[in-house]
Amino acid sequence: MLEARIEIPDELAAKGFMRAVRPAAVPRIAAYYGNRLAAVWVAIAIADGLAGAGELIPYHLFVIALVWIGACAFRYREWSKEIASTKGWTFLAKLDEEGVTTRHDIPDERRVAWSYYKNYVEYDTYVQIEDENGQFSFLPKSPELFELIEFTKRKIPAK
Repeated sequence: MLEARIEIPDELAAKGFMRAVRPAAVPRIAAYYGNRLAAVWVAIAIADGLAGAGELIPYHLFVIALVWIGACAFRYREWSKEIASTKGWTFLAKLDEEGVTTRHDIPDERRVAWSYYKNYVEYDTYVQIEDENGQFSFLPKSPELFELIEFTKRKIPAK
């Protein structure tokens, strides 16, 4: 059994989450605003048509597209600030052939089988681990954690 106290610094938490969730966040933000503004545009286009001002429909579409771009950019900037303020954490990890047991500073212990983890991605300064729920955790690459990281990499498939 391997055991280690793992500290995830604030900087690694923010950098790791940004890298891990950005590919899904951008399309999600765009779809969120796109769906709502498409409904608004349909209502405006119907009103334009009923009022006999059908020639305004493309102009209204253009304005709504600009609003969509602005809303997406604003929300992405806010989302980036939220991620940048992510705080690190510390936990105790115990690894064995069956799985991982983690204990945070408060007395909550959680046992997870290796099959719960989907994959890992190795970066220069940390290893990113994704679980079956799409949640991410990180292991900083440090000499003290070398053996623990290598053991983990043998148990979880690489992405």
